[in-house]
Amino acid sequence: MAFMPTSKMWRGSRSVAYGAAVLSVVLATLSRQALQGALPQGFPYLTYFPVIVVVAFVFGSRPATVAAILSGLASWFFFIPPLWSFSVDLEVLVALAFFVLIVGIDILLIDALQKSARLVDIERLKTTVLLDQQTLLFQELQHRVANNMQFVASLLHMQAKTVQSEPEQAAEALKAARLRLEQLSRVHRRLYDPQALDTPVGQHLSEICAEIASAAGDAQVEISVDAPDVRLDMNQLTTLSMLVLELASNSLKHAFINTQSPRLDISITPRGDAHYELVVSDNGQGLPPDFNAATSDRLGIRIIQGFARQLEGAMTFSKGPGMRATLVFPRRQKH
Repeated sequence: MAFMPTSKMWRGSRSVAYGAAVLSVVLATLSRQALQGALPQGFPYLTYFPVIVVVAFVFGSRPATVAAILSGLASWFFFIPPLWSFSVDLEVLVALAFFVLIVGIDILLIDALQKSARLVDIERLKTTVLLDQQTLLFQELQHRVANNMQFVASLLHMQAKTVQSEPEQAAEALKAARLRLEQLSRVHRRLYDPQALDTPVGQHLSEICAEIASAAGDAQVEISVDAPDVRLDMNQLTTLSMLVLELASNSLKHAFINTQSPRLDISITPRGDAHYELVVSDNGQGLPPDFNAATSDRLGIRIIQGFARQLEGAMTFSKGPGMRATLVFPRRQKH
């Protein structure tokens, strides 16, 4: 096992592997020749067995097989009587069969051991990658939970201001806060589902928009999402999802009064090499003539602008027909 990490770099070169196998057999033959007078009768394979084992460990089963064949021929010719010949009799056949059996078992066992070790390495790598992913996901989850709690606190603070200025709107303000928190919970649950981590951005936005349309009783609204080959990190995707949901909710709530064939279009397209452009538009009644996003005190617009700033962009609105909101924001590397 100690040879395995070092041996990997040699296996990529066939010439080195097979050259080393041949050289090892030559050295084993010379060593056996040097021991010829010091050993009792027999032991033709004494120096060949360790050579084949080492070659199998370091270079793999194929070079070891070549070394085994050359070792068998060398021992047969030089050290099995009658010497210096390839004569065949029963004793020679038994000796060669013994050699083939032993080296065959050695090579097969070492090859099986190395395959098992490689499988263990692969599984260890998979485990390490999975652990890293889980650690990253947990860290992102903690960060996102903290951000979401801050969002909840800010939302309730803004709703409280609304209630102070318009006490009669208290029930409506609480209902709006509850709906936004439900949306946040829906996005959070989707994004941190391990089975949904690889869901394309377009599919993800389509599904959550369809959910809120159904929940709002506007399932007849046609929703189109176009986001080909978009890659967002988890923080961007969470913020973008909340932004799109806020815009979609505003359209579903205010835009489609007496609108035939209501439609909501969402697109995310690359803009240059460093930015994406988000466009959310509907075919509803459009924005009020006096609408100004920069000075608007509507809670929904303030929330939308807050999400846009988190994405390091600025939301712009185009007036009629319908509503069109555009945001250009920088790309970030997806983890």
